[in-house]
Amino acid sequence: MRKKYLVAMACLALLLSSCAYLPLGNTRDLLAAPHLNQRQVAIDAAMRETLNLADIIYKYPQTGNFRSPFVFQDITGSGREEAIVFFAYASAPSSIRFKVMGEREDGSWYAIHNSTGSGEGDQIDFIKFANILDPHRKDMVVGWQHSLRGQPQLGVYSYTEIGFQREILHPYLHWDMRDFSGNGLYDIAVISLNVNEITGLGTGHQLSLLSRGFSGSLSVVDSVSLPMDTIIVEQMIHGATPEGYSIFLDLVVSMDGLPAQLATAVIQVDDNTLNPIVGDNDMMLFNNTIRPYRDPPDLSMDIFGSGVVKIPTLWPMISPAGMDSSGIMLTEYLSLENGEFITAYTAVVNHEEGYIVVFPERWENLVTVVRLPESRQWQFLVLESEEDHIGIGIDLLGIQTFLGYDYRDIFAYYVLLAQRGHLRYYAYLPPPRQEPNPLDVTIEEVRAMFRLI
Repeated sequence: MRKKYLVAMACLALLLSSCAYLPLGNTRDLLAAPHLNQRQVAIDAAMRETLNLADIIYKYPQTGNFRSPFVFQDITGSGREEAIVFFAYASAPSSIRFKVMGEREDGSWYAIHNSTGSGEGDQIDFIKFANILDPHRKDMVVGWQHSLRGQPQLGVYSYTEIGFQREILHPYLHWDMRDFSGNGLYDIAVISLNVNEITGLGTGHQLSLLSRGFSGSLSVVDSVSLPMDTIIVEQMIHGATPEGYSIFLDLVVSMDGLPAQLATAVIQVDDNTLNPIVGDNDMMLFNNTIRPYRDPPDLSMDIFGSGVVKIPTLWPMISPAGMDSSGIMLTEYLSLENGEFITAYTAVVNHEEGYIVVFPERWENLVTVVRLPESRQWQFLVLESEEDHIGIGIDLLGIQTFLGYDYRDIFAYYVLLAQRGHLRYYAYLPPPRQEPNPLDVTIEEVRAMFRLI
């Protein structure tokens, strides 16, 4: 008895200790900047010696693949990585600078140039490298943010014998980069806000294309205005169309005094020229993309990774009497072909759980989706019947999301479709029927229909 009592008290003590709050010092440590590794410590020592300063504030990018103030990249073509260090002096913490450091054979570091690059903001949004001006040398692209400026600034820097030289500085709200022209060099598409110099107010959005010109320098080679009803740009992506690569812009618009809606403009990029094919020049096509502006928004996407972007349009889901389809929309994804929209496929998107289910062709106009209130399951049912032997309301498929520790009915036919973190996505298929049903799907079909988003 005494042994059981001691075990119980030990468990209680362990439980209480696990609930204790962290000391204040530990909390501050968690909020502090990451500790430097051995390589960074060596660079830090060389930086302080070179600058003859003891107090340096390192600046961390907020987004992108590079999240450290020490960015390693072979920018000289030597086959060895240099370090580009982003920092600020303690006396001027809002003025970011960057310096190129080289590594000796013994592992020590030194400043390659006496000069120090000057940033254009007090925060770094992102850092990226790409062949923009020279196919054999990567240029550096930096997104700068400044607390006193309305728009971030995108800076492109080329490396020379005396260090980085700024090629261009352009305001941006969104940006996208790829080889639109097919010449082996990256172009940069930038969305920015036109600002009235007198009032300081925005007068509309503009898409600009930054590319290497005939002179060999980087410049704005073309620009177009976005539809005047644009309030904000939700997304900017690129994808293929039969006419070539195009930029797809999902825009929040307010037209004729109506509540905000979502619409998509499509701008083709051809030989350093921006050619709007869905937008102000063709409002009929643009109006065909208008859809409700929901949270989260229904954005254009390349669902199957084919490189072809599809534009969603939404229709209310009709549900059988007594069942709940509220908030579930039937989504038709449109593809632009020869100047016209065609329906590529029909789907439903579960934004809350993060997945999409694309309907097989035989389901179109015949199947609806309802929500089961007692679970996180969407159920796919027969809505209408073109053949007498297909009963309305028959259960065809269920998609349910479970946490790793959720209970599952072991007698139900659940098949794992995907896993993301602690979430597991299962398909439920009804038992085999005595009579074949042409709307039934196999688990192989369900795997092809299902995608995480």
